[in-house]
Amino acid sequence: MKTRLTILSILLIVAISGCKEIGPLGLDFNVPGENLFDTAYIATSADDPQDRIVLLEEFTGVKCVNCPTAHAKSEEIIGNSSGRAIGVAIHSGVFAVKYSGISQHDFKINEGEAIEAMINDNIGYPYGMVNRKGFPVDVTYGLTLWETLVDDELLIGTDVNMYLTSSVVNNNLTVRVELHYIKDITEDNYISVMILEDGIIDPQLGFGGVDTFYVHNNVLRDMLTPFNGFKIQHSQVAGRIIIQEFFLGNIPAEWSQANCRIIAFVNQFTNDFEVLQAIQKPFN
Repeated sequence: MKTRLTILSILLIVAISGCKEIGPLGLDFNVPGENLFDTAYIATSADDPQDRIVLLEEFTGVKCVNCPTAHAKSEEIIGNSSGRAIGVAIHSGVFAVKYSGISQHDFKINEGEAIEAMINDNIGYPYGMVNRKGFPVDVTYGLTLWETLVDDELLIGTDVNMYLTSSVVNNNLTVRVELHYIKDITEDNYISVMILEDGIIDPQLGFGGVDTFYVHNNVLRDMLTPFNGFKIQHSQVAGRIIIQEFFLGNIPAEWSQANCRIIAFVNQFTNDFEVLQAIQKPFN
């Protein structure tokens, strides 16, 4: 991560009727030098499930001639989803190297490179993942399949609800992610938090050459978690409530905060990378 990451994990013990208190269990954040705290509680009844929110991640680059077509397809799918699909543009690989002398932004970040390496299923740019399903054999697909895969995922219920709040004070961002488990889950779960930015005007290669006024959307700018997320070590049983806060200090001046969004998602990790639920909101 390009900026200092401080994470305060607070899994709140609530002294209210109908809740069973659970003592500290610990989260494996693997962030040296940070003070982390956690507690947990289990409600007597689980929430009703939310609608499934689908994560569409596309690997892209400013020197990928086919990528504007993929960007347009992603935007079309998101627009047709009634708010139930989230797009992420991960600029990585050789096609994401910025144009010397004309690019104002470098969209490549270490986390994006690490995600691509983790997936290790390159079928040629542009390619994308839908809820990261199919690992390790077929997790990435060409853009012609994205719409069908998203539509299929929208029909599946979720086993965990997500809630997200944030605030910006003195140019520092605090994000609170809350998980409410609907059903028991035995797979290891990881939480990821990303910062996206829309409306960035910077060069992009297309079939007509380099467009220096191209508008980039859904750009992965940074992560408040490691690239593969934070592992939850609490038992993931129906009624479990998990609340975590993440802090990002000194938001880069080159970001337009009015165009930035936060997305968070929880995914499996032991046998596959399937995303169970996702959520997004503006900075504040």
